[in-house]
Amino acid sequence: MGRMETEVKYCKMCRKALPPLSDREYCYACEELLLFDKVREFVRNNDVNEYQVAEYFDIPVRMVKQWIKEGRIEYKENKAYQGKHYRPRMRSVP
Repeated sequence: MGRMETEVKYCKMCRKALPPLSDREYCYACEELLLFDKVREFVRNNDVNEYQVAEYFDIPVRMVKQWIKEGRIEYKENKAYQGKHYRPRMRSVP
């Protein structure tokens, strides 16, 4: 009798049930996919490195490095300058 009924919410992409009282529209996995799509487009359109990507999207550098490790994003070949402060630039994998 004292139990409060809560409406079950589902992820807008995969329809997985979300935790009770969640204010999210997407589950964690789908949120990461949506974020990655934005990151991929950003990398395609900008000459950036992993630190710039992490700063722009306010995400941990380790997340960007994980996507690089998985082969989802890779470094561009830039042989013009590989000096002391060289940071390889990134490109998205098609």
